[in-house]
Amino acid sequence: ATEVAARSAAKYPKVQAKSLEQEVAAAAARVDEAEADCGSAGEEIRALLVAQATAADLDGPVRMLLEDDGGADEDRDAALTPVLAFAAARGADAALLAALPASLRLRPGQRRKFDIFAAQRFADFFAHETAELQRRLAD
Repeated sequence: ATEVAARSAAKYPKVQAKSLEQEVAAAAARVDEAEADCGSAGEEIRALLVAQATAADLDGPVRMLLEDDGGADEDRDAALTPVLAFAAARGADAALLAALPASLRLRPGQRRKFDIFAAQRFADFFAHETAELQRRLAD
């Protein structure tokens, strides 16, 4: 009986050590997973910050394209390219993206009903995307 007890006692530290090794391995896996999540969250935050900075930089050009009857045609064309790139990158629908170049090149006083509609849809889209970026960064 003492021999059986001795063998049992000798196995217990090995069993306990194996159990601890498994717990440590599981904890290490959870740490690795958490670090990976933090890394992807960091990348997402960086992307949101870049998009927010881009939207802020485009505020002036967007206002000019939507509201300004003055300015040179070259200035309007130069403003249009990054505005369209932002709209495409943020997922504006294809119909809006197709309508915007012609509609936004026209000054507000020159726009027909369709152009006014397209410009207003873009104004709504830009405002929504700007607010959404701020909301997501606040979370």
